[in-house]
Amino acid sequence: KVNKGNKISLRNFNKICKFRTKTLYTKEPETISWINKFHKNDTLIDIGANIGVYSLYAANRIKKVFAFEPDALNYALLNLNISDNNLQKRIKAYPLAIYSKNSFDTLNIQEYSWGGALSLFNSKNFIISKKNKVSFNQGAVSMSIDDVAKGIKINSNTHCKIDVDGNEIEILKGAKNCLKRKLFKSILIELDIKSKDYYKILRLFKNNNYVLLSKNSSPLFSGLYDQF
Repeated sequence: KVNKGNKISLRNFNKICKFRTKTLYTKEPETISWINKFHKNDTLIDIGANIGVYSLYAANRIKKVFAFEPDALNYALLNLNISDNNLQKRIKAYPLAIYSKNSFDTLNIQEYSWGGALSLFNSKNFIISKKNKVSFNQGAVSMSIDDVAKGIKINSNTHCKIDVDGNEIEILKGAKNCLKRKLFKSILIELDIKSKDYYKILRLFKNNNYVLLSKNSSPLFSGLYDQF
């Protein structure tokens, strides 16, 4: 259940989908807490929406959600979940990778399955470890946040969630105008403190007069969630 008796329906295609359903409140409790603070007229841009768990949750509280998910399997399931919950008037999903520029490139997918994660856009920047192998190379199209903001005409009540498993700095490079003009009411971004870009990203926000409000570690994983 979610607020005021509303419920979220998620299609259970496999164990990953079931896991995402069962851990709605426990996997990223800070994300739930963040969304709970939104006002009803606010807008959410969900970058890396996956199958739509947080987009669906937010759409039960606010009027508009723009969800971006380039993985073809996840994008299909995201739209099925939107349809099942009759939220097509509140959520619009787009099969785009958000990046530093508009381009045609490759989405490198490690976990090629319904609800899978660990995908990275742009083959030149993709580094795999000995444990993680690419399962599928999917063609994908990218846009910058600045161009997305123009297209969907965001307002001063817009929040932004970024959960992309490694391309955070590239996404923020494509958000120069949005960050400079402080178009986002708040930003929640998942970061790996071990990443070489971690402190670069913190400085980037600071240089654009954003204030770090909270930093939390997921109880299930080692990633940090920084809220600006």
